[in-house]
Amino acid sequence: MDKKIMRKINLFLDGLGGIKRRAFFHGTLYMVLHNDSECDFYKTELRKFYREFINPAGGVNMYLVGDEFVFDFVPEEAEQHNYEDEVAMPFPEGVS
Repeated sequence: MDKKIMRKINLFLDGLGGIKRRAFFHGTLYMVLHNDSECDFYKTELRKFYREFINPAGGVNMYLVGDEFVFDFVPEEAEQHNYEDEVAMPFPEGVS
């Protein structure tokens, strides 16, 4: 990832706060949050920022590695969707 893009993302994150530590390694963002339960907020905000100001055809994947949240900036077709936002399908009849 280009250093100018990493700088834009870091400036954006400065405005959000709530981050104990963050670093980019090989274009991947590693963050330790003050409140881990807010990870979805950061993913959503990073995705909106990335698509609006950097790559409109891009996406963000989030993973938990140890105590760090890892954010990969990927092409839209490689983005993994957050299934919590989708409506759960009911079990078919006879299945419990």
